[in-house]
Amino acid sequence: MKGNRAKVPYSYNTELWFSDYFWPFFSNYSYEEIAVLVLDVLLESENPYLVSEEIPPELLDSFRKCCRENELLDDKDCFVDPHKLIKYFCGNKSI
Repeated sequence: MKGNRAKVPYSYNTELWFSDYFWPFFSNYSYEEIAVLVLDVLLESENPYLVSEEIPPELLDSFRKCCRENELLDDKDCFVDPHKLIKYFCGNKSI
C-alpha cells in the first residue's frame, strides 16, 4: 500500500485488482482471449523475444518441469504450440 513518509497508508480502503479480473471486467474478453491476442501480436512482431531481464534458473527449472508434466514441450524443451500453453495457464486446464 502506498503511504506517506511515516508509512501511514493514503487509504486503508485499498483493493487489489489482478489482471485476470481487471482486464476481462473492462474489456468484456476472457483472460484467455486477451492472452491469445497478446501472443498473436508477439508472434507477428519482428522480435518476439522481448525479455530483457535475467530469469532465475530455479524459476525456469520449475516452469520447465510443469510444462513437461502437462505435455506442453517437445523432446527439445520447445513449446509444442504457444496457443496450447495459453489455454493451459489462462483458460481451460483440460487440453
